[in-house]
Amino acid sequence: MRPLSYQLSPLRPIYRNKLSGFGLVEVLIAMMIGMVGMMAIMQAFTMNERYKENTVGTNSAQTNGSIALFTLERDIRMSGYGMVHSAAFGCNALRYYYGGRYTDPPGGGSGAPLPSLTFAPVVISQGTGTEPDSIALMSSTSPYRFSPATLTAAMASPSSPLSLDDTTGFAQNDIIVVAQGTLCAMMQISAVQSAGLLLQHEEGSLTRFNPPSSGNSLPTFSAGALVFDLGSAWVRNYTLANNSLTVSDLGVLVSSNPATVIVDEIVDLQAEYGVDDGSNGGTLGDGAVDGYTTSTPASALGWMQVLTVRLAVLARGAYEKPAAGTACTTTTVAPTWANGTRTLTVPDGLPSCYRYRVFETTVPIRNMVWKDA
Repeated sequence: MRPLSYQLSPLRPIYRNKLSGFGLVEVLIAMMIGMVGMMAIMQAFTMNERYKENTVGTNSAQTNGSIALFTLERDIRMSGYGMVHSAAFGCNALRYYYGGRYTDPPGGGSGAPLPSLTFAPVVISQGTGTEPDSIALMSSTSPYRFSPATLTAAMASPSSPLSLDDTTGFAQNDIIVVAQGTLCAMMQISAVQSAGLLLQHEEGSLTRFNPPSSGNSLPTFSAGALVFDLGSAWVRNYTLANNSLTVSDLGVLVSSNPATVIVDEIVDLQAEYGVDDGSNGGTLGDGAVDGYTTSTPASALGWMQVLTVRLAVLARGAYEKPAAGTACTTTTVAPTWANGTRTLTVPDGLPSCYRYRVFETTVPIRNMVWKDA
């Protein structure tokens, strides 16, 4: 047996070397390998985030623009139902009453002025400078009265009942428009006297577009005036506000309530009338669009020539943050539409940190096909 002193002797050198750990060189090499790995991971992560931002921005713009264009196209296509008639086109802005106010004179009565309404399927209001356009649409919702009735006797006063050649299809509370020459006015039916072929338009809680008999400043009409039944009056005004597409119906317009936001991140809207006016070598009155114009028609003939609306919607995606200390480079050239002849406005200027998409189409106003010759 070995002596106790030998058993308690210090560990042999070979064992001390195995238990002494890493050296400084080994630690430095390990740190370098780790740093290279982290740099590679961060580079891959950064590139993945950029691809993600690009994809999300493109998809967002694609979705917003598609919804906006579809909504506008659907309503423009349906506008003008039950009101397309050459004898009514070209009348001045509708004169009407609501909530103690008149449109003529402007701001007549108490309260804020009523918004202007034009008796036409589509009215494009051109924005000033680089401002977006707005589009106002009107159509009848009455399923029973497509053609207008005719006034058979002159109105003795603005509140006199309307004597018609036929009251078929007219219903209580329907909104009607009486048009004659350059004059047109909007009223609301309070009662239909089928036996006497009369339409009454008296003031009431359900007929808020009729003023009191005393002080009624709406115009009177003579025999031969046309009476259109708009039902509940399908009126929509599309505008851009705070980089969003909004819509206001007739009730919102007259009550000055806020418009309804339909789609966010719509930053520009431009529109033109497609007209059959014989320009550009075309043939007048052949039912084919000869050219496009931003000028709103001022006569019945001009309105009869409007067959389509060409429009463009500019949508943008999510904000793409640039690298630290660098400028935005997501969009550097202004988007164009209509064969590249017009540019659309980028609200944040160029270069921009947003990705933009242009959506454009030409919409036929299908009810114009049924207009009288």
